[in-house]
Amino acid sequence: MKNKRVAVLAALALLVALRSFHVELPHHHSAAPPPAQLAPPARLAPPVGRRREATPILASSKHKLPFAIYSISCAEAQDCATTTIVGQLEGACDARERTLERASLNEWAQWRRDFEKKHRRSGCKVCVASEWKTKVRRAVAQALNEEYASRSPSGGYLAKDRASLDLYCAYSSSGGEETVVKSSTRDLATFLRRRSTIVFECPVPPSLRRAALNDGLHVRIAPHKNLEGAHPSLPLLVQRAVKWPDNGPKIGACAWVKGGAYHDRDGNILGLPAARVAEWLAHLRVLGVGHVLITDNSDGVFAKALSGQSARETSPLKVAYDGFSSITVVPWPSLEDDRDQCDPGRVEASIIKESNATCTTQSLFGRPAQYAAQNTCHRRLVAAGAQWVTHNDVDEFLVPPPSLNAEQYLMELLTPFGERRLPPRALALPCVFFAPCRMDNHGMPVGQSDKMLLSEGTCAGKAQLHRQKLIAHASVTHLWVHYAFAAKQGVGDVVYLLPEKQLMLAHLRLGYSFDSALASRAVDNFGEITQTEEKRFVELYDERLSAGGETCVAAKKKTEEFWKALTPAQRKARAAESILERTKRNRRETGLGISDCDLLGEDMFGWCWCVDDAPARLALRTRAELVARWDVSSLRREVDAAWPAVGA
Repeated sequence: MKNKRVAVLAALALLVALRSFHVELPHHHSAAPPPAQLAPPARLAPPVGRRREATPILASSKHKLPFAIYSISCAEAQDCATTTIVGQLEGACDARERTLERASLNEWAQWRRDFEKKHRRSGCKVCVASEWKTKVRRAVAQALNEEYASRSPSGGYLAKDRASLDLYCAYSSSGGEETVVKSSTRDLATFLRRRSTIVFECPVPPSLRRAALNDGLHVRIAPHKNLEGAHPSLPLLVQRAVKWPDNGPKIGACAWVKGGAYHDRDGNILGLPAARVAEWLAHLRVLGVGHVLITDNSDGVFAKALSGQSARETSPLKVAYDGFSSITVVPWPSLEDDRDQCDPGRVEASIIKESNATCTTQSLFGRPAQYAAQNTCHRRLVAAGAQWVTHNDVDEFLVPPPSLNAEQYLMELLTPFGERRLPPRALALPCVFFAPCRMDNHGMPVGQSDKMLLSEGTCAGKAQLHRQKLIAHASVTHLWVHYAFAAKQGVGDVVYLLPEKQLMLAHLRLGYSFDSALASRAVDNFGEITQTEEKRFVELYDERLSAGGETCVAAKKKTEEFWKALTPAQRKARAAESILERTKRNRRETGLGISDCDLLGEDMFGWCWCVDDAPARLALRTRAELVARWDVSSLRREVDAAWPAVGA
């Protein structure tokens, strides 16, 4: 009889809790209602006593959110007052698999045969490839929209679904009841229109903040206030406080890295030795970066972090991390780690098979893990106190003009920008590929000597205006690789830095060289590189890209003279051109199929295909930092016994 009374009382308590939760909640700009209380759900967590570092990627079939969650975190510096959630609208692996089914993956081979039949008489192979790829990409884009529509609250067909979502956070601590609050979705419109990364925030109730700081809080995210379709409970991770330098602006740096062997975008097997990461970290330290946050997706790091092991300790890049005194290492999922109820290897194999090895998961869906990592890193550093955050890869170096002192240079550069009435939302640096200058009619590839990467940067090669890397202001709320799409009020437009006066981004990509038109990516066409083009490349650039050749400062002056000689009508026409239109005109005017930045427009700085040893000069100061703070003997095990050599 006693047990029956207990059961009845428990049922009544649950009914009261459920009824209290059905109270209508106001919009985010209204006063918050009393939090609802529900029984805590089962949760995923590492063993007791180990710090939580990773957010598990769960199958989309386990919830009804129209996105996959990559990160849920709060900041110790803000007393964990706010939870920041970062997700990707492409969904998890099983959602991408459904998207491919919607895109008629099994019919792709037949589509190709149909196009081959259509162009059989003309024999136009380029036409077949182009039309087939266009049809596939359109099918995948439409399928992504359909997958999103199938999971959005209204079916995805209302305009509201592209501007906002009603999202709820349900908090619970060990042994406690669940507390539900509505999220702040004021920034969601920017993300939903782009259909990629999604970032939103939920306030943490004051009574639960101590549990959050002690790694004891869990969160469920739901698309409905009754928690129907809620994502399974995930641990709330804590971005620990950062001790910033006392002088100058607080500057953080972000990077998404994979140590050990990996495949690049072209399918080549490459490796990222710890020595290369150490060099990159050392150059940031010289320039005045106060804290670095690495999202590490090296093989095995994420899986081990889910079991409670430290990402910093298990990463193959540990010896590089140990030399930087202020660094956060966040375990990040690779494509292979996204395998809940799905086999990413099987999905990749299906794409390769049906596309005749012309498409991959990355080429169709981009890099959702990287996009989420970039926004996660930026938000976490800003929450920890950063005023500016650099976003560049570990083979991309920030290089000041050689005439200026590199010591703490970023602090000197950013201070006046930060003091403006309207600071720029970001500083943009167009990407310039660097490599050793040509010698005896040949160019050595980057990364194949015993030298530091910076030391090999003696000549500037191809410049890519559309691949601008950023130093983003803390006000930025939405980043996507090369762009700062949205920011809070009170900031101005993006400022484009000048390499000869302010700062340059030198891309020292492994294998890049000036040995040929193909190796230097000088030819901007879609066909094969002809012998004539290779010959003309040598004729044009052998002297220009050799020691003693034309300097970038001289090339810049010529570009300015060329621009001033144009009529107002010609300038206006060039300013209206797209990057693609400029490239096509460039090929026509040179007659070589070779890009020459002297023939571009006003916003091109003329800094390509010329001699510039600014990276090599920075190598000297960076090497001193490496030797002073890093375990060089351990770093040499993966590179060369003479590393880090500098000079000739």
